[in-house]
Amino acid sequence: MKPLNLAFLAVLLLLLKLPAHAATNECGDNASLSDAGYLISPSGGDDTETIQCALDSAASQSLGSVKLDIGEFSVTGLQTNGFVGSFEGTTRAGTILLIENESASCGDDLDDAASLIVFSGGTVSVRYMSIDVDKPCSRGTSYSLLEFTQASCEDRTHFANVDRVDFIGADYSEDTYTSRAVKIYGREECLAAGEGPLGTFKLNRSTITGFGEGVRTGMLGAGQVDINFNEISDVLDAINIFDANQNTTITGNTIRSIVNGVWVASRNEWSPSANRTVIHNNNFEALPGSTLYFAIDLSNYTTRVAHSAVVTNNTISMIDKENGTIGVYLQGIDGALISSNTLSGEAFVGMYVTGGDYDARAQDIAIIGNKFQQTNSGTDPDDEGVDIFLDESTTEVIIGPQSANTYDIGLNNEIL
Repeated sequence: MKPLNLAFLAVLLLLLKLPAHAATNECGDNASLSDAGYLISPSGGDDTETIQCALDSAASQSLGSVKLDIGEFSVTGLQTNGFVGSFEGTTRAGTILLIENESASCGDDLDDAASLIVFSGGTVSVRYMSIDVDKPCSRGTSYSLLEFTQASCEDRTHFANVDRVDFIGADYSEDTYTSRAVKIYGREECLAAGEGPLGTFKLNRSTITGFGEGVRTGMLGAGQVDINFNEISDVLDAINIFDANQNTTITGNTIRSIVNGVWVASRNEWSPSANRTVIHNNNFEALPGSTLYFAIDLSNYTTRVAHSAVVTNNTISMIDKENGTIGVYLQGIDGALISSNTLSGEAFVGMYVTGGDYDARAQDIAIIGNKFQQTNSGTDPDDEGVDIFLDESTTEVIIGPQSANTYDIGLNNEIL
């Protein structure tokens, strides 16, 4: 080997033995730093500055973790761009993140609501903690507790995961939506241009209680959304999916809500033209309050979406309400399988299918193998109530043998 090559090899070996550049603790005495990232201790006062510093420092130094120690942490709000890693506590009972009262300027409705904890872009896991909010608004009334969103219209992709987190709220009303636990949505200035969020979102083994809205998602580009094995209770709407083009699985959840269990809808003119939803093996329960209840509402309002929907093996327990209680409501939906669900309690009608306000009829829907154990009060001409109602804007809907009382005023529907 030539002497020059030997010298080069010796230098290379020396460089490999040198320690990597050490990260710097930029966040004060309540923050400690290891190879994994930051560990934050509670101060007994306002912890906003320390936690915000740790998130920003971790993002800039490519550290993969900001961990909160056991105890209570008080913050007014957090917002971080491009963080890749985990924001976590020790356990959901051991680490409590408290949002200070009257610390945020909130919106007048949920369309312009303030977001209290925001992760823009990046790949973020929030896990192993409780997040507690009571009355955070110094002005306005509407807020989102935790939001994941795109960094910009150009930087649209983000990956988010929430695992074993308890969301504890108190500020909601039966008459108005004033609070939301989790939001996965795009920036308003990007959505109308078709440049909304891409990526994935997972909500796993968490609890949400005491909000106007539990979860709202609206991913594009066939993004993957999984909402599995959670308990969502004492909310008006549990899961809302608006103007989405996403592959959604909602599985194994317990959902106790006042108005809607799962509501999937197109609501704006720019809404994508395709969507896919699987709702499987969930337990839905209607709570008192309001005058309406829909356990599962799949609706197209502004855009006729090609919506592939599968609703299977769910249990739906209903209570009669003044203006209507419906187990499964399909409006303007083409291509759905509704099978092996069990309905009980008191309803206006068990399942209702309509084309809505469109010239095109609702079609290519199969309703088979369900158990109708509820009593019904509506839509039958004899006032005895029906299990399944197909209105005049339906066609080519197949109703399989299932001991269902069906009233059909559509066109070319098949009742077996």
